[in-house]
Amino acid sequence: MGHAIEMLTFPAEMSRDKIKAECNEWGSCNCDPYERGGFHGGLPSEVKFTDRLFDNYDAAYEYLESTTGSYREIAVKYLEYPPMKPSKAAEDLERRISEYHKRINALDAPHYKGVKQATVKCKHCGSSLATKFCGDTYRNTCPVCRNDLRPQSVLDKISSYTATVKDLKKRLKAEVDKQNMKNRKSAKVRWMVCCEVHC
Repeated sequence: MGHAIEMLTFPAEMSRDKIKAECNEWGSCNCDPYERGGFHGGLPSEVKFTDRLFDNYDAAYEYLESTTGSYREIAVKYLEYPPMKPSKAAEDLERRISEYHKRINALDAPHYKGVKQATVKCKHCGSSLATKFCGDTYRNTCPVCRNDLRPQSVLDKISSYTATVKDLKKRLKAEVDKQNMKNRKSAKVRWMVCCEVHC
């Protein structure tokens, strides 16, 4: 048992009744019908259309995500911008993000695979592990206690790269938002509905 949550989007011209029908169809496909006595009932409550308008998809998504947990089925509007050629600054930020992701992925590879030393000792539980099995039966965590086996310097580097990626993504979002604001007159209004059912 758990939650199924989906943010469904629709053109602003679509009738509210049709939007509700499609959301209920999603609810019927994703809920647990036995919790409702064997009936398919769609969403647990009716979609509530609001007057809120967000500048972009991400802002609407973030807001609706903060409303989940109580099956409120809220609908908000957001602006969808036509595709644009990224600015030089945005392209540079995307390239740098990609480079840092490659560095993180390289550090996430099995650290002790192919090393000369025969064993590695877990600093947390003291288990001695054969390095010839690194990458096969275990990767970078101890199979006994699940503690990370990599040196602290590697973990610090991953943490630093992850923080850099977070900062670069924030700067990229600001750059894209700046471009979108210049193109606001061409944006289309769309509905986003937070659909939530118990499954």
